[in-house]
Amino acid sequence: MAGARAPVAINLQVRSGSDQAMRRLVALLCTLPLVAWSLPAKADPLHDAAQDGDLARVEALLAQGRSPDATGSDGNTALYAAAYRGNAEVVEALLARGADATRAGRKEISPLHAAIGRGHVEIAERLIEAGADVDRRTTKGETPLHRAAKTGTAVTELLVNWGAELELRDSRRRSALHIATAGGVLGSVFVLVKFGSDVEARDAEGRTPLHLAAARGHATSAEVLLLHGAEVNARDADGRTPLALALKKGHRGVAAALRRRGARE
Repeated sequence: MAGARAPVAINLQVRSGSDQAMRRLVALLCTLPLVAWSLPAKADPLHDAAQDGDLARVEALLAQGRSPDATGSDGNTALYAAAYRGNAEVVEALLARGADATRAGRKEISPLHAAIGRGHVEIAERLIEAGADVDRRTTKGETPLHRAAKTGTAVTELLVNWGAELELRDSRRRSALHIATAGGVLGSVFVLVKFGSDVEARDAEGRTPLHLAAARGHATSAEVLLLHGAEVNARDADGRTPLALALKKGHRGVAAALRRRGARE
């Protein structure tokens, strides 16, 4: 293994007169596989400067020929670090030097995912202008819109206006609307239903967004879904309605709202 330390041999001696149990222990230890330990990855100065928002240092390193796509010990690029931290000037400097806005890092999380998840609207839009894929998936199938659904109105609206696909699903078969309703992020719910997200979409457990709103106790999100045509008595894979889930979790306000719409258990 490259960069591994040399194995250290086990050299245990058994003194004369040691008991048989100790001899057996030594014999057992000698049969165990040796473990090679990897040296820690080295930090990259450009990545660290971008993360710290040190524009002067970033520009100096780029002028010295450092690659704008340098990665840090976390496997993410300098552009990702700047986008995550909201360092807009650093993002601009990296893009001006040719940083790849489409390049993802660890777990296939892109700089756009990072900016969206932190609510950095202006940086997110700049990345899209530079070619970032609005439908890029992580290893868990999460798109930037899935992240926006957890974050709020502005980033959700930004992505929808840039043509993000509303019905892409993550590894749990959840759409952005599922995620927004589960989290009670009302601004995202409003935007998604306004632009036509499917209120009857089903996740891996056969649940609609209304099931999730009911199970989490988000009465206003439930009302919005119902106003946009959600089936109040839809049943999930286990035969449960939204009302049944609300009652099970003790969410009386949601249960009352559902009953006013004719909900049944």
